[in-house]
Amino acid sequence: MSPSSQHFEAIQKSNTFTRRLLFALASVLIAALLLYLFLPRNAGPYRAVPAQTSLLLECQGLLRAKILTDKTSDTHWREVLHSALFEQCFNDADAAVKLLGHEPNVFRAFAKSKALVALSLHPADSLHALFALELDEHFDLEKGLKTNKLTPKYFPHQFHGNDIFNVHLSKTERIEVAVSGRILLFSRRATLVEDALAQLENAHNWWSDRPYISDLPEAPLRLHLHPAALAEQVRGQMNARWRGLPDLLARNVEWFGLSWDGKEVKAIAETKGFFSGLSSWGETPSSAIYNVLPDNTAFLARVGLGHIPEFFKEIGEGRSSDFEQFVLPWVGAEAAIVVTEPLSPALAGDRLLLLAVRDSAKALSSLRAFGKERGALPTASGPYQMFEVLGFQNSSLLKPILGDDEAFRNPVCCFVDGFAVFAPDRSSVEIFLDKYLVNQTLAANTDFLQLQQKLPQKG
Repeated sequence: MSPSSQHFEAIQKSNTFTRRLLFALASVLIAALLLYLFLPRNAGPYRAVPAQTSLLLECQGLLRAKILTDKTSDTHWREVLHSALFEQCFNDADAAVKLLGHEPNVFRAFAKSKALVALSLHPADSLHALFALELDEHFDLEKGLKTNKLTPKYFPHQFHGNDIFNVHLSKTERIEVAVSGRILLFSRRATLVEDALAQLENAHNWWSDRPYISDLPEAPLRLHLHPAALAEQVRGQMNARWRGLPDLLARNVEWFGLSWDGKEVKAIAETKGFFSGLSSWGETPSSAIYNVLPDNTAFLARVGLGHIPEFFKEIGEGRSSDFEQFVLPWVGAEAAIVVTEPLSPALAGDRLLLLAVRDSAKALSSLRAFGKERGALPTASGPYQMFEVLGFQNSSLLKPILGDDEAFRNPVCCFVDGFAVFAPDRSSVEIFLDKYLVNQTLAANTDFLQLQQKLPQKG
C-alpha cells in the first residue's frame, strides 16, 4: 500500500471517529433536554395542587399553624384565622390526624412538614380543600388504615393506577385519602384528590413553576393567591359594582404571596400587564424611594415618569384641573402607591401615595395655595418633629391617581427626602415619619436588600 493510500485511510478513520463522537455528544444533549422538559424540577407537593386552585395555604406543620392560630392575640388576624374558611380547613385536618396520626411518619408530617391546603373557592366545594403533605419516607396507606382505631370502614377505588380510599368517619362524614410517592393527599371531595393525582402525572404545573415562591420568607403560615383562577370562580357571584375587580387584578398580577410568623407580615407579587411595565414610562425609578419607605411595607407599585402628562392622562378618567394647577408643575419623575402592614379595617389607614418632587419650593407653595383655595384641615395641619404637615378638606388634587377613594377624602401631606407623601390621616403620616427618623426603612432592612439582589436586573 502506498504512503498516500495509508494517509487517506487514516483520515477516513479519523473522520468516522469524529462523527461518532459528535453523534454521541448530540445524543447526550438531547437526552438531557428531554429530562429537563419532562422530569419535574420541583418534586414537592406544589405539583399536586389542582389547576383550579384560587387560594393556597402553606403551613410549616399543620399542627404548628393551628397552635399559632389559637394563640394569636392580634384582633384582626384572629378574625381572619377563625373565619369559616380556616375553621373548615382545620376541622378537615383534624379528622385526618385522628385517622392516621397513630403512624409516626404521618404524625411527624402533620407536626412539622410542609403542608399545602388548596382551595378552589368554588361553591360546589363548600370551602373544602385538597391537602398535600410531604412525608419523610414511603407510607403504606392501606396498612395504616387497617391499624387505625377510628373506623373500620374504608373502600378503595382506582384512579389512573392509584388507590384512593373512601373512609367512612361516621354515618354522614367521609374523607378521601391517597398516597403518591411520599406525598399524602386527602380531602372531603374525591374529585379534588383525583385532580391532584392527575396533576402529579405532569412534569410541571402553574404552581410548581412560580419563580418567586422560594423568595417569600419562610413562616408557619404562607398564603398564595392565583388571581386568574380566583376571577374564574367568583366573577358571577359578586355585586355588579365590584364584578370587574377580580379580572382587573388577574390582568395585572400573576401571583401574590404573603407570609405571617405571628408578628410580621411580608409579601411578594409576580406582576404582569400594566404593573409589569411600571418602569417603562420613559424612566426607570431610582432606588432613592427605599430610603424613605418604612420597613413594614407590604406592597409597592411604582412607576418612572419620563413623560409625566402622558402618564396621568393614561391612568386618569379625564384630567383634573386641580391636579394640573397644584401638582403637575412640581411633580418629579416617580410615583408610588404603598400599602404598609395591614392594621386597619379595609386598609383605610395603611395606604400611602408618594410623588417625587423636582421643585420643593414650588411644591410647598402650590399645596399651601390649594389648602387656602379649597380648604385646609386645621386639626391635621401643623408641625411634627422637623416636618410641616398639611391637611386638606378636598382630595381633588389626587383624583387622577386615586379617583374617589374614600380613605383619602381628607388627605394629609408632608415632604420627606425629595418626596411628597400623602396619607389618609395625620396619624398615618406621624407613624411614617417616626419610622423614617429612626431609620426603620427598606434601605436599612436586611431581608429586603437580600431580596433585591435576587430579583432580575433590567438594563
